[in-house]
Amino acid sequence: MPDYPSSRSRFLNEEESILACNRLSADGIGLTQGRGVEHIPHWVAFKMTVTDWRVWAQCFMFILVTGSQTMQYFIPTLVGSFGWTGVQGQCKLCSQTIHPLLLLHFLTKTDHTIPAYMAALVYVVGSCYLADRFKAKWQFVCGLSGLGCILFIAVTTVTNKTTQYVLTIFAFGTIYGCSPLVKTWVSDVIPQPAAKRAIAIALINSIGNASSIYATWLWPKTDAPRYIAGFATTTSWLGILCVSAVVFAWLFKKYPVEKANHAEAIAADLRDRSGEGENKA
Repeated sequence: MPDYPSSRSRFLNEEESILACNRLSADGIGLTQGRGVEHIPHWVAFKMTVTDWRVWAQCFMFILVTGSQTMQYFIPTLVGSFGWTGVQGQCKLCSQTIHPLLLLHFLTKTDHTIPAYMAALVYVVGSCYLADRFKAKWQFVCGLSGLGCILFIAVTTVTNKTTQYVLTIFAFGTIYGCSPLVKTWVSDVIPQPAAKRAIAIALINSIGNASSIYATWLWPKTDAPRYIAGFATTTSWLGILCVSAVVFAWLFKKYPVEKANHAEAIAADLRDRSGEGENKA
């Protein structure tokens, strides 16, 4: 990964480096990089991390996301349980709406891409773009998880296989849309010091991705074709995530993190940059 702009500028000119330092400082991430920073011991940084309630709040939400996301391992099984297999199962919807010759071209050019993953791609790109554009992460996390909860309820209640397949595709995408927003939310609420933020990201990812172990037991073959336990759990997790996003957003706003003074932070970064330049000279 690129170095911090204040410590080295192998790919930035002076004006771009100053702008980057200024942005980091404005976001409260200043005074967390460069040679002039007071480095705290690893054990101290670890204790700072595990004693911060914000870290565990983010960890809780990430567990809900990754736990719901484990249904990706069973998409082929779920599609097969609807009575469709192979190419027919992957592109059933396309075959109903696209001319056969065009469908053949589509299959040969896309290597039988499963529509559920195409929907997930659209959700990820769309939600991240809109969340960045409107500066609103928790609102999109809440909206997507709430929508996913409703769609999964519909999946478990309808009996028409084609309808189940369509709803599964759109519900599956909402999980993927939430995942990057929850991950990047960590940097917003745990901005400094850098060592603490780094440990928090590693801790949250480690605990959250452990759900890939236990959540696989939610989709046994004996539950086919309805998979009530798996869908019910995923639905519950998304519903809890929807509520948690609202609650934690309110708490993060009521108890904001302490940020360094913007002017002092940018001045320290520039001094560090100037000192490095003098040493090279």
